[in-house]
Amino acid sequence: MGETPLDKLTRQELQQRLAHALAVGDEQAVAQIDAGMSAALLVEGDAAAARRQADRSVALCREHHLPDALLARALEALGNAAKAAGDGEAATGAYLEAIDLQSRHGEKAAVAALLGSLGGLAARSGDRDKARDLLASALRGTAGAADDGRRRVELDLAQIELEDGDDTSAARRALRVLQGGAEGALALQSARLLQLCGEVAGRRSEHEVARRRYEFALPVLRRDAPIDVLVGLLRLLGGVCRRAGEPLAARGYCEEAVTLCAAAEAPDAGLVDIRGALLHELGDIALVDQADAAAAVGYLEEALSVSDAAGTLGRLVLVASALHQASLRLGDPAAAERWRAVQSRAAFAVAVGREASRLLGDSPAAGQDPPTLVLGDTGGAPHAVRVPGGRVSDGVIWRRRLTAELRRAAPRGRVAVVRVVRRQKAGGSVASLQMLIVEASGVEARKGGCGPSPERWRRAPAPKPGADRLVEALRAALR
Repeated sequence: MGETPLDKLTRQELQQRLAHALAVGDEQAVAQIDAGMSAALLVEGDAAAARRQADRSVALCREHHLPDALLARALEALGNAAKAAGDGEAATGAYLEAIDLQSRHGEKAAVAALLGSLGGLAARSGDRDKARDLLASALRGTAGAADDGRRRVELDLAQIELEDGDDTSAARRALRVLQGGAEGALALQSARLLQLCGEVAGRRSEHEVARRRYEFALPVLRRDAPIDVLVGLLRLLGGVCRRAGEPLAARGYCEEAVTLCAAAEAPDAGLVDIRGALLHELGDIALVDQADAAAAVGYLEEALSVSDAAGTLGRLVLVASALHQASLRLGDPAAAERWRAVQSRAAFAVAVGREASRLLGDSPAAGQDPPTLVLGDTGGAPHAVRVPGGRVSDGVIWRRRLTAELRRAAPRGRVAVVRVVRRQKAGGSVASLQMLIVEASGVEARKGGCGPSPERWRRAPAPKPGADRLVEALRAALR
C-alpha cells in the first residue's frame, strides 16, 4: 500500500513526520513536509505561521539544490501564504517563479493552477482584464480536469462576471462547479454565488430565474451554512415565491426560517429582529394574499412580541396596524380598538426617537449631559412641553400650569421623557438614553437609541411609584 499523500494528513500527523525528518537530517523530507504544513496552517487561518513554514521549505530547496518539482510546490505554498497575508508582491513573485519551473518540465496542470492563483491576485488588486485573461488561460490548461484547482478558477471567474453584470454566465459557472462534485468550502462558495446571482435576477423582477438559483443553493446552505446565512436565503425564497403568486410556498419557506431563528442557541439581536420581520411577513401573507385573518392574527401577535423584545419600534407600528385590520375583518371591534391604541403609542415612540436623535445626537456626549426632553403627543410631530419653572413640589399653582401646558402640547394625553442615564462600570460610567412614555394609566420605559442601532429602543424597568418626581407630576397632570 502506498504512502498517504501529505495533503491528506492532519497538522498533528504532519508535525510527527516533521520531527522524525529533522531528527534523521532528511532535508528533502523536511522541505516537503514544511510545504504541507504551510497549507494545513492556511486552512486553520494562521497565515503568518504558514508563511514561516513555506519560507523554510523554499530555503531548504535552494540550499540543497532539491528537485525543481519540490521547489515549485514550496514556492506555490509561499505564494498562497503571502496572498493570505495581503503581500501581493511576494505572492506574485513566488507564483511566477513556480510557473517558470513547472513549464520547463511540461507540468501543464500545475501551471494552470498557478495561473489561476495569479488571476485571483489580479482580481483582488482591481486589474479585472488581467484577471480574466489569467483565469481563462488557467481554465484552458485544465480542460477535462475535475479537481479543486479548476473549480476555484471557475468560481473566481464567476465572481468577476457577476461583478461585471453578467449574472447569467456567473450562475452557469457556479452551478457547473456545484454539480461537478465540489465539496466543503468550494460547494458553499458556489451556493453563495448562486444566491448572489439570484438576488440580481430578483432585482430585475425575474422571479422564476431567481427562485431556481436560490433552490439550487438551498441544499448546500442547509447542510453547511451558519444559521443566519440559511435564514437569509429562505427569506429571499419566500419573497420571490410571494411575488410570483405562490403564497403557500412563500409561507413554507418563511416558517422554516422562523423555526431556525427560534431554535438558535443564544440568538443575537440581529437574528431576533429577523425573526420578527419574518413573522410580520407571514402575517401579511395570510392577511393579504390568502384572506385568512385568523391565521394572520396568530403570526402578527407573535411578531409584535418579538419586535417589542428586539426594540424595533418601526415594525411595532406596522404590525399593530395589521392586527387592527385583521381584527376588523374578524368582526372584533374591541380588539381592533386595542391594537389601534398600541399602534398610536408605538408611532409616538418612533417620532420621539427621531426627535431625540436629532436633538441629542446619535450618542450621549462624554462630557456634560444634554438636558432632559419632555415631548407631547399631538398625532404629528412631537411638541416640546414647557415645564413650569421652580420645583415640582411648589404646590397647586405649579401643577395647574403644567396641566394647562399638557393640554396644549399633548392633546392626546401622552408625553415622553427622554434623558441620558449613567451607570457605573469598571473604568467609569456608561451612558445610554432612556425613553419614558407617560400616560395617566401608566409608564412604559425603554432604553437605547444610540450606538450601532439608533432605531432600537428595548424595554426597560419603569421607575417605581414615587421614585421619579417629574414622571409622577406628569402623570398627575394627565389624569
